[in-house]
Amino acid sequence: MTTFQAVIYAIIHGVTEFLPLSAQAHDMILSYLIEWPRPELALQTAFSLGSFFALFLYFRHDWASMISCLLQVIIFRRKPMTADERLPLFILLSITPMAFVALYLNQHPSSFEWTPLWVACTLGGVALPLAFFDYWNRKIKNMCDWNWVDASIIGIAQATALFPGWDPLSGILLGAFFLNYKREPAVKYAFFVLTPILATRAILGLKEIDFHAGAPTPELSWLSFGVALVITFFVSLLIVGGFLKQVQQRGIGKYLAYRCLLSLAVVAFYWHKG
Repeated sequence: MTTFQAVIYAIIHGVTEFLPLSAQAHDMILSYLIEWPRPELALQTAFSLGSFFALFLYFRHDWASMISCLLQVIIFRRKPMTADERLPLFILLSITPMAFVALYLNQHPSSFEWTPLWVACTLGGVALPLAFFDYWNRKIKNMCDWNWVDASIIGIAQATALFPGWDPLSGILLGAFFLNYKREPAVKYAFFVLTPILATRAILGLKEIDFHAGAPTPELSWLSFGVALVITFFVSLLIVGGFLKQVQQRGIGKYLAYRCLLSLAVVAFYWHKG
């Protein structure tokens, strides 16, 4: 893979990772439409690292407060009472179902082949329940209203988002809208949950890379790896801030419309090519 291809993939990944658009689906669709090689593990690791650093930097004060409060709860052995004391426990609960499902799928790989047609149909189909629950959401809950039951439901909703066209952010938003959370706290909680997920992906990917070799893989240079990481970081940082600022008033309708239009375009291209 050339550095130019890595840059384009990094920009697309930085945009789609933190919007309800499915970064994995866009990787597959771009590769299919213009016949580029799909990003392998090393490049995906660069994406995960860049996305994690951007997310952690943007919410650094929130994480500092949550980690500090959690340590006080553990050290002084007292019951978590405030939102910052309970949120780390809720986040851990929300990522647990996804971890078990990912482990199961890793040990029992499916023989089902995700063709571009299936990915496109999933990409468009997921927009329908998201639009429904966003519209009927009563929007009565805030960040301080998260509890054990809500965190468990979010975990179950997110655990279904491991296949192309579906994504963890959309899964969390679907669960949060179903639970009548306002858009801003729903998105913010989703970003909190995504932070350890991205960190785990990055760590697992880094374990597979030989840093003493001349390149991460024969198809990817260290230059491409580093450039992809930096670009993903800056693009992700812009998207996180922008999405949080506009989602409360403008909603996610335009993203869902984009999902449907892209899905229709890929289906039309698939049948024309076939």
